[in-house]
Amino acid sequence: MPFQFEQALHTYFRVGASQQVRVRGLDGVRYLDNTDRNREKVQSGDVTFASATDNAYLDTHAELDVIDPTLHRTIRTDKQNSATTVVWNPWQQGAAALSDLGNEEWQRMTCVEASNILHSAVSLAPGQQHTMRATISVVPFVEASSVRCEFENSIRNL
Repeated sequence: MPFQFEQALHTYFRVGASQQVRVRGLDGVRYLDNTDRNREKVQSGDVTFASATDNAYLDTHAELDVIDPTLHRTIRTDKQNSATTVVWNPWQQGAAALSDLGNEEWQRMTCVEASNILHSAVSLAPGQQHTMRATISVVPFVEASSVRCEFENSIRNL
């Protein structure tokens, strides 16, 4: 019997000021806005943060950049075997309801998650396996050097 599941790599990025951050790479992509009863919308330009944000972007495969002008860097996410992307910031009221996020920490975090959710849930038949990977690179604005780390999530249905 097939095993079906959704997955997300919860990457909470430390940023200088969430209100100044932009997420590039989702322009023209359809998404479900969880703060507006999951209404389907289309992203226009970069994602910016001016209130609680909880968006599930559909059919996303391109690399994404979190542009942080306060800390003068770009955080790049390159995804493999990930068909959706979640962008989240709980804002002040949402953060107050979370026990593991300090009341002011929402101002210094942005979450951009490689995921397979909703219509992109993964289904594995016996003997199959699936690996989703997100490669995160931090690229300073001025310098050409970068720091790179990889996260991987593998599930096997035996």
